[in-house]
Amino acid sequence: MNQKSKLKRITSFLAICTSVVSACVCVLLLAGDYNSAHFQMDTYNRELRGWEACRQTNPAYFKANEQAVNSCLASINEARSNFWVKIPKTQWVGILILAGLASASAGYFATWIVIWLVGFVIYKLVRLLTFPFKRKTNRQRRKASCGVSKKQSFQTSPARA
Repeated sequence: MNQKSKLKRITSFLAICTSVVSACVCVLLLAGDYNSAHFQMDTYNRELRGWEACRQTNPAYFKANEQAVNSCLASINEARSNFWVKIPKTQWVGILILAGLASASAGYFATWIVIWLVGFVIYKLVRLLTFPFKRKTNRQRRKASCGVSKKQSFQTSPARA
């Protein structure tokens, strides 16, 4: 099998693996943000329900802790204004799909770019290291093919004599 086709197959496999991993990571990060925002919203809702129950059963305690109730109301308003809480589930699924596709394609192309750059750097490094040796061997070949050096050939040339 040709070495270039092996490299292409290996690079394609690595690129596909990278794209799958990057898509999964992206989707998991977005899902984590979404779930965190909804968990925070649920927590504040439970706290608000607790204060409502307290207001109905013990109004004196409720009035004494009015600052805590106002803080709870401010927190729940902040949680309701969160982007992840406001969007409907269908838009959230669409965002997950688009983000997954975008990160998968970015991971795929990034892998190819990295492999090409590494290959180019290795190629240039090998050329840089072997260039002085090639130059020496070319000089030796020229001397060996002529049998005499240029200086000697000019001195013994019959046209100049």
